[in-house]
Amino acid sequence: MAKFKIKNPPVGCQAQLNMLAKVPSFREILKEELEVRNLRDRDTESCIAVMYHEGSKYAHGNTGEITIDRRYHRNTEAAVIVAFLRFQESWGDPADVTWKEIPTANLEGN
Repeated sequence: MAKFKIKNPPVGCQAQLNMLAKVPSFREILKEELEVRNLRDRDTESCIAVMYHEGSKYAHGNTGEITIDRRYHRNTEAAVIVAFLRFQESWGDPADVTWKEIPTANLEGN
């Protein structure tokens, strides 16, 4: 990924996520997630606007690994979360984050 610098970054987590969501390489990753999940871009725009609030609702403890548990996130939310995590992976060290998504199919019967 090309390095980018931002002059006068916005204050606050959600404002920074909104800014990052406009970076072309993030948009490309999100587009891939939308295609895999058969979603449209407009389906996720409202999710981006509240991602910090919605994503932090289900943050319980710290196991060293982020788990996107589909019992708690709609498909649109999961697509945006995964896109942000994949985007962060593209930065390399020291931004390495361990994460996994538990699809709905894997939750049935639990």
